[in-house]
Amino acid sequence: MSRIDLGVVAIIICVVAFACDRLPTAVPQEAMSTALLFSRPSSTRSSAGFIPCKPLPDAVVRQVVGPAGANIEIGPHRLVIPPGALTAAHQIEALIYQDLVRRTTLVKLPTGRAVQVGYSVVNAVSFKPHLKFRRRAALTLSFANCDVLPLESRRATVVYANRMMNVIRDVLPSAVDPDAGTATAEIEHFSNYAVAW
Repeated sequence: MSRIDLGVVAIIICVVAFACDRLPTAVPQEAMSTALLFSRPSSTRSSAGFIPCKPLPDAVVRQVVGPAGANIEIGPHRLVIPPGALTAAHQIEALIYQDLVRRTTLVKLPTGRAVQVGYSVVNAVSFKPHLKFRRRAALTLSFANCDVLPLESRRATVVYANRMMNVIRDVLPSAVDPDAGTATAEIEHFSNYAVAW
């Protein structure tokens, strides 16, 4: 082979090697950390309020999840637990229970306009048991069924709250997709989470 042929072969090998940089067993892109996409919360615990939403059907999902990780879908919401987040298998329970979140007093609109009729609850998910992850999981909460104007949607965020949804314990940095009507945050443990601003 000539020197030019060897150079062409080397270039082709490099192109193929870089094109195949992901093994078939690699972690799915959606499960990988996207910390750079997450924005700082636009509100603090004291100023945050839940977004008023139309009720979703009650739902319970139970799934055994181990060290391999998993995706859990509950209604319009999704939890992606990455490989290595858990050291052993656990039965996970995810719950949407509308009667619980009807009683909160923290529902508000950021613009001061009145809440529309029918938008009386909060989009929230409760997870059990109370596990702490070794690697953060990605929780995506939908606000597509909520009273949100297009210009307000970028203020949406995921919050960590108590079980009765009357105390916001933390406002989490969240990546917002206004077109899909979702807010995604990385979580370190199971608890109660809701969409707020």
